[in-house]
Amino acid sequence: MKSAFLTSSVLLVSLALLSACGEQTTFAAAKEKAAKELLAKEVAVKSLSQDLRNGGTPGEVSLSGVLVKADGTLDSHITLDQRQGSSKENALLPALQNLITKADLKRPKNYQPLKDNTYINLGCDLKNDSRIEGLKQVESPLADVVNKIKVATLTADKIFICGEQIISEDYVTFKASEIYLQTAKISKKGNVAEVEFTSDIFAVEGENVLLSLGVDSELPGMLSAPRLKFEIYEKISGAGTLAIKAIGSSYKAQTVN
Repeated sequence: MKSAFLTSSVLLVSLALLSACGEQTTFAAAKEKAAKELLAKEVAVKSLSQDLRNGGTPGEVSLSGVLVKADGTLDSHITLDQRQGSSKENALLPALQNLITKADLKRPKNYQPLKDNTYINLGCDLKNDSRIEGLKQVESPLADVVNKIKVATLTADKIFICGEQIISEDYVTFKASEIYLQTAKISKKGNVAEVEFTSDIFAVEGENVLLSLGVDSELPGMLSAPRLKFEIYEKISGAGTLAIKAIGSSYKAQTVN
């Protein structure tokens, strides 16, 4: 009886040791696997940070109001392309979206419709155009310079934009009851900059492009490209489209004279 008990005890101890060894082996393997996965992630993050350091991010794009559907997708008139600049190694960088959308846009309490019977024309042929009947044309205001930063606000009942328009100011706001784009290519190149559109009605005819470009640099640290902001309260109309493109700055090799 005693011998049988000892034999059973030895057997149980042996099984326990084998089980413990098995558990330790499994735990060690899992720990090694987790360590390898963590190392791989660290390498990937380090590699990504190197690329990000050498390739500028696209400018933030903020779309509010009727440009955004209730489900968060963009209105069919609008397309968006955000791309990061090339790194020093010209690496293929991951897709990066720097986008803010808000479908439910409410007017500020002090909001006043811009019904001053004026219009601003940037490059459009408005001869015999019924949209300007009874309106007086006003010139685009000169930019204010604050701490070497150029700021311009274009305000009228209606604003018309056609053809190629290169924005030289750092901060520009187009504010009107109605804004019309017709085959326009609007571009802003810079870093600390913003282009803003605020209106009740936003109309597009033909193929229109709004381009935000970062400034290429030979330095490793790059600022993001200009910010683009839209606040459209009532309606987007027209048979055209607006392609919004935001492209970050790219690394360029230093030139030696």
